[in-house]
Amino acid sequence: MIGASGLGLLPAVIAFVIAVLWPSIAIFERSLEPNPLGDPARAHDAWDNYVKLFSEPLYVDAMLRTLRVSIIGTVLSVLISLAIVVGLTAYRHKEVSSIWVFLLIAPILSGPIITVLGWIGLFVDGGVGFIVVNFARTLFGFPAGRVLETEIAMTIGTVHFVVPFVVLTLYPVARAVPRQLLDVSLTLGVTPIATLCHVFLPLCRAGLVAASIIALAMGLSAYVNAQFLGGERNLVLTTLVSQLMNTFNPTMAAASAVVLVVLGLALVAAYGRILVQIEKGR
Repeated sequence: MIGASGLGLLPAVIAFVIAVLWPSIAIFERSLEPNPLGDPARAHDAWDNYVKLFSEPLYVDAMLRTLRVSIIGTVLSVLISLAIVVGLTAYRHKEVSSIWVFLLIAPILSGPIITVLGWIGLFVDGGVGFIVVNFARTLFGFPAGRVLETEIAMTIGTVHFVVPFVVLTLYPVARAVPRQLLDVSLTLGVTPIATLCHVFLPLCRAGLVAASIIALAMGLSAYVNAQFLGGERNLVLTTLVSQLMNTFNPTMAAASAVVLVVLGLALVAAYGRILVQIEKGR
């Protein structure tokens, strides 16, 4: 009776209002307050914080860097995770596959700080990561240089931390794909790549969408990787919020947080629009 009357959703609605909606409204209201470090002549302009965010190069660069790191990180995370999941699914021994899945989620168990400390050791001048990244730079015609505290280091660290979550999302969906369908496709002479694209991936579409949204959300909200691998010279919106709070500018920090949320919603909406267009084109 409770479920039929809709009251079963009441606890979820209450939790959403308390944990999400209420704090979001409070942050938005704070973002409209006068900037304590701003121009007193513009103290009555409620949107002054947003005008400053979208007009000063420092803040614009932080927003663009946030978009680059999150989008590139999402694409790389999904592609790497998809390759891993395909390999684990193709392997017929579930026990061994489970061991590999456990090893893949080790970064989650160790936590982001331990993972980032490992990357710092690899990216310092002369480290293995430093050598590999600079080799790739020279291979593509770019000059070698510093790796730690760069956008490259930030993106690599974010991808490394996000991949286990994407694998955990995709793996159960991939395991549910009937193995007989793949075997029949290969038996009929369809190439493995065509089987992957036209049989396996369409059946994993729901998992891919969910994994992509998770990767995008984690890339946008990443703080530890951005702070320690990107440094103070490569701000993204999460580190910008922290920096503004540390400089006693809470209204600009609130405005930056609102922009971060709006960017995330806009990217998810654009992603959904692209998926709709793809479906219409089929």
